Amino acid sequence: MLGFFMCTQVFCFAQNQNPFMKDANGMPLYWGSTYRAEGSPYYHNDYNWAEITTSNGTVYKDVRVKFNMVERKVQYLADDGTEMLATTPIRSIRFPVLIAEDGSKNNVILIGKTGSINEADAAIYELLDSGKISLLRKVDITFRDEKKYSEAVITRHFERKETEFLLLPNGEYKKLEKNRSFISGVMVDKLKEIDAYISTNNLKCKSTKDFQQIVNYYNSLN
Repeated sequence: MLGFFMCTQVFCFAQNQNPFMKDANGMPLYWGSTYRAEGSPYYHNDYNWAEITTSNGTVYKDVRVKFNMVERKVQYLADDGTEMLATTPIRSIRFPVLIAEDGSKNNVILIGKTGSINEADAAIYELLDSGKISLLRKVDITFRDEKKYSEAVITRHFERKETEFLLLPNGEYKKLEKNRSFISGVMVDKLKEIDAYISTNNLKCKSTKDFQQIVNYYNSLN
């Protein structure tokens, strides 16, 4: 009877296990840092629930993930809390709710310019709006090492840089210039409607939020 109960428990665990755990070709994450960190190599420091889309189009939901932007490594938590590295090529990560240090963000989507986001040197973008024209934020994290004369341990300083781009219908990535003439120049097919929208909503075209509104409106016209 006891044996039957134990087998039932194992069967139930296998049934409840997220399929990503067996499909991700994951390997345990081994820590062996020889430096003290200032800043962070991660898109977000904590594990958050995410939806993962692999390069072959398979979608996995409810995976606890964080993304090392420097090493291009997707980390996830197994059901027993073990930290793992996904070796399966991943096209995108979507965080339905990202609990950020400066407040929550909803529906954060990370994509690569080409191929998978967990391949070496992949260009990583946060998708802010998509349609005929997409608004993206390129996220780069670099580091420099410093070792003071009196210290035995290296201090690694991580620096984060974010730059907005428009992805145009012809496939061009155009760096966003925060002024009205720039947006008019890339939306010439709907110039009259865009000018009216900017004026009606008193948009200054000085912030990412303004451009998010404009791109969203432009895409609604197409």
